[in-house]
Amino acid sequence: FLYAINLLLQGKKRGLLIVAVLWGLIWHIHLALIFSVPLVIGVLLYKRQKFKLKDLVLPLVVLFLLSLPLLVFEARHNFGQLRSLIGTASHAGQDISLNEKAEKVILYTARNANSIFWVRTDAVNVYVLPLALIVLGAYLVQKKLTSPSQAVAYVSWWLVYLILFSLNPLNLSEYYLHGFSILWIVIVAVFLSYLAQKQLGLVIVVLVGLIIYNLKIVINIRPDYTGYIQKKQLINHIVLDAKAHNYPCIAVSYMTDLGRDLGYRYWFWLYSSHVNNPPSGSPVYTIVF
Repeated sequence: FLYAINLLLQGKKRGLLIVAVLWGLIWHIHLALIFSVPLVIGVLLYKRQKFKLKDLVLPLVVLFLLSLPLLVFEARHNFGQLRSLIGTASHAGQDISLNEKAEKVILYTARNANSIFWVRTDAVNVYVLPLALIVLGAYLVQKKLTSPSQAVAYVSWWLVYLILFSLNPLNLSEYYLHGFSILWIVIVAVFLSYLAQKQLGLVIVVLVGLIIYNLKIVINIRPDYTGYIQKKQLINHIVLDAKAHNYPCIAVSYMTDLGRDLGYRYWFWLYSSHVNNPPSGSPVYTIVF
């Protein structure tokens, strides 16, 4: 997506096709990518002399074809997801104040920036690294390694996240803001590329150190065994036990941390299980972490 934005800023029409593909896949990948829509529209308005209406024909056809699964599903189900999305937007900002939500967006963005470069995000003040990266980004613009139009696009990208997530009533977490993390990586990558022209040895040392640091994390990480395989085994056990007791339907409750109750519906669907909520009176299976 970042690549497509840069192509559009250069007036290259193939950027439109890439954007069309990405937009068509938003519902399959990450809903937060829908925030790219106003950014792309802004870039097209800025570069409107470079594009003509005929340039939009093929991208719009591609967008329509890739969106067909969503459009057909919505048509068959009375546009339930779309109406839910509109309903969510209409309740924006009613849970906590706008200032509190904006502060959360800024804090979680800063945490994400820290987590890219080291694990201990509490080792220093969480805002030190993002501020340093912003200064570094300004330096790249001053050195003409990043164009002013690119810098404006990147800042606008952040403003779109800040404004729309501040207005959205979602229970915000770092997960929703990971789409912005690529810009922190780009700033460092461009700077290292520039530095390599003068201090190649230093850049090699930095990159080798980064590789060793990440390999150490991968080697020492301890999985919690709550993933795909374990969930499949767990639901398989519940289904077999329900069949052994001739239960026509079951109910499932969860005694877990927040988020640990997710990822099971697919398996129940795959095993054609009739699953109710506990108040229904069906035999209850409780999943505990």
